[in-house]
Amino acid sequence: MAPSVDAALIQPVEARPSPDSIKYLENVPIIDLAPLQLPQNSSKEEAMTSIAKQVHTAFKDWGFFIVVNHGLSPDLWSNLKVAIAGFSALPHEEKKKVARDIRNPWGYNDHDHTKNTMDWVEVYDNMAAMEELEVPENMEPDCKETKIIRNMWPEKPEDYKKICQDFAQGCLKLSYQLMELISLSLGLPSDRLHPYFEEGMTYIRTNHYAPCSDPELALGKGPHKDPSAFTLLTTDEVCGLEAYRRSDGQWLRIKPIPDSYIIVAGDVLQVCINKCVQVL
Repeated sequence: MAPSVDAALIQPVEARPSPDSIKYLENVPIIDLAPLQLPQNSSKEEAMTSIAKQVHTAFKDWGFFIVVNHGLSPDLWSNLKVAIAGFSALPHEEKKKVARDIRNPWGYNDHDHTKNTMDWVEVYDNMAAMEELEVPENMEPDCKETKIIRNMWPEKPEDYKKICQDFAQGCLKLSYQLMELISLSLGLPSDRLHPYFEEGMTYIRTNHYAPCSDPELALGKGPHKDPSAFTLLTTDEVCGLEAYRRSDGQWLRIKPIPDSYIIVAGDVLQVCINKCVQVL
């Protein structure tokens, strides 16, 4: 029988999922940030040191960890979930009004690819802390001309923009706290990584995964590494995130934990770590 999904969506045989044989990761690295919500005092400093050691172990062993009691209001994520659902339910023609194109990478896209295979996902990208950004006109090394790229916001839901911006501000606050823990985990001063991100860019990507007609052939997102410094990831009650265990080559599903964020180390963080260690 011919597959019921487009050929561009069919994963290589070695990457295809096995919905009937999902294995879950036991002993997931969970880090409790509750002690960091206390006023600044000696106990908080001790807590930072203790938690930094947990961060070091989690990144070394798995490249990710889950934070709970992170201090962010649950409303930030619950509101965003409602907004995502509202936008995803719009007719395709309506969503295409804010589609990204060759000149502007921000907005809606339903043709995302991972390693040359199309993902079974609809994404919506926007810059979290700014509305526009000046960038070179092209990728040529001697390019002197620039262009402005801007966020694209849908007309519906009407509060989509504000909800995304509120969520972004909360995540930025948590990100800087995590950055301090990462610095401490390397034996560096807590603010050692800050200069590398003073002009950095943070963006929000919302992913909508519709039910797949042939889930043994396609993936929401194929196997990949994140090119960012690190990713703050949260999900609804249906989490499809899997972590790769090098010791036996298995992909293991992460069980969703309510009101938590998954922190994934990215390639940029690895570069920053190497740079900091060299100049320490």
